[in-house]
Amino acid sequence: MRLMLILLTLCAMASLAFADTVYIPDDFEYIQDAIHFSMNGDTIIVRPGLYAENIDFMGRAITVKSELGPEVTIIDGGYPADPDYGSVVLFEMGEGSDSVLEGFTLTNGSGTVKPGSAISVGGGICCIASSPAIVGNIITGNRADDGAGIGGQSDAQPVITGNTIYENLAQQGGGINLSGSLAGVVSSNSIRDNEVFNRGGGIYLEHSSVSISGNLIERNHAVENEGGGIYAGAGGHPLIGNNTILDNVAAMEGGGIYAASSYSTIENNTLEGNQATRGAGIYASSGNGSQVLQNRICRNTATTSGGGIHCNSRYSLISHNFINSNSAFQGGGIECEADEITVISNIISDNTATSFGGGIWRLDDDLSILNNLIVRNTAEYGGGIACRSAGTVTVVNNTIVANSATYGGGINSELSCGPEVMNTILWGNQAQEGKEIRIADNYKAGTFKINYSDVEGGMNSVFLESGASLIWGAFMIDAPPSFADPGSDDYHLTITSPCVNAGDDFASYIPADDFEGDLRIVGDDVDMGFDEFSHHLYHVGPVTPGETIEIKVVGLPSTKPVTLAVSDTLLDPPTSTQWGDLYIPLPPGYHWNGGPIPRSGIQSNAVTIPLWWSAGEKRYIQALLGPMADPDSVLTNPLVLEVE
Repeated sequence: MRLMLILLTLCAMASLAFADTVYIPDDFEYIQDAIHFSMNGDTIIVRPGLYAENIDFMGRAITVKSELGPEVTIIDGGYPADPDYGSVVLFEMGEGSDSVLEGFTLTNGSGTVKPGSAISVGGGICCIASSPAIVGNIITGNRADDGAGIGGQSDAQPVITGNTIYENLAQQGGGINLSGSLAGVVSSNSIRDNEVFNRGGGIYLEHSSVSISGNLIERNHAVENEGGGIYAGAGGHPLIGNNTILDNVAAMEGGGIYAASSYSTIENNTLEGNQATRGAGIYASSGNGSQVLQNRICRNTATTSGGGIHCNSRYSLISHNFINSNSAFQGGGIECEADEITVISNIISDNTATSFGGGIWRLDDDLSILNNLIVRNTAEYGGGIACRSAGTVTVVNNTIVANSATYGGGINSELSCGPEVMNTILWGNQAQEGKEIRIADNYKAGTFKINYSDVEGGMNSVFLESGASLIWGAFMIDAPPSFADPGSDDYHLTITSPCVNAGDDFASYIPADDFEGDLRIVGDDVDMGFDEFSHHLYHVGPVTPGETIEIKVVGLPSTKPVTLAVSDTLLDPPTSTQWGDLYIPLPPGYHWNGGPIPRSGIQSNAVTIPLWWSAGEKRYIQALLGPMADPDSVLTNPLVLEVE
């Protein structure tokens, strides 16, 4: 046995020592011939040209790459004018990440049909129980039933990075189809102009836990069904993050993303200009526990409901998203239609619904609406929020301003819906009936309860239909909220606001933090609205080189000096000091004194972004409020400036 181990080790060392590099067509006329005679560790370099063949990696741990890139190195898998010849590239013998395909244009593939099946898989590339690295290719003009560009089956877990995948045609997964993949990575690809008759114009997943990140997914089309950009079906726990998803179209649900898996995570994506019947930006369906976090969801259009988001996934979390200028028949910004959904710390602005719910539309089941800014949304019923039918709607610590509707400018409640509104600001909303609130009977209305809130016009701004029920609490106010600068969309509270320390500390579902993550209940009592007055930094305006933004410092009036420090790095973990946690390395790259904080409690500093800052870069600012010699001075949060 020991001798056998020695021989095996020597053979392995020999194979490493004699790893070879061959050139096509210098050493072999065909790429497949080179693969056939290759050994693990070999590299096959293909010179520019058109290669009419289909290649099979045959289980080899080798690198096959072009010499000068995909634009000039083409593998045409449709020779000789046979439309059903197969996949351009095939991995089906357990290849792993050390099997690398890099730098080709792959075209005219028609997919691989497994024995006993009538379904073709992977027109450009087919991966069956294999996990190769697919890097920097152009994959176009292919077709298959599943995955016209790239198709995977039997727990294929490929790493797909830096490819351009466009104008492929399939039944499911025009660009990529990874069904049954327990892992796998799809990152930094351009996936555009692909088309499917069924689902997943750009990407199709089913029972998959693939990571999809950093991709441009654009102008893909699901002609008859769901998921114009991405279709993530039942099973698995996919992570969809940091993608740009633009102008995709689905005939039914999910123009940008259709997610039906329990506990799927959709985070830090930009979704703009997508179209669908329902859930034009995102359609989160079925399953439990979907998380929609920190996305930018703008200018998406649904013909029926959920212009920005439709959520039909129980126990889901919709948090810290920017939901702007979406449109639908109902639910311009968000439509919720499942039990125990939490909508928290979002900015929901300028959305439009032809019928119900310009900002949020809720139908049936329980819904918590916490810490949101809901501003300038329009609808026929419920410019800010509309709800009807059974279940409890809990509305806590929201700022609902400048919305408009025919009925119920801020909130419209109908049928058996019985909202409970607490610690909320309703101001400057407009409607023909119910400027701030409208409560309709519809023969079986629930009881509308409101307490510890600031409502412009008080009860005079409420339309109460005969038979409807309203409980108006004893701790209501009607006073201008004194926002920092509403003309610049800055709805932070000034220290002089009557909403500061005016809320109920024991309100149901009161959030632990405000919408920015500042601690709730900083003073004697919780503040009303989505913002808690607390020392911190924030900025107003996009961070664009050459443009000016406002850096705002929040603190106690007359505090001086205010020292702001800038760094291109962040300490993690921070350094503990007597003034709090320090996140900026010392000495900072740049600092300045902002002078004393004015009576409003908000100091504004005009800062011009340097021209040499590049898109995607980040800078960090932290401020010390007060002199270093004073133990009562305090460090603020670190403010992140990300260049657009």
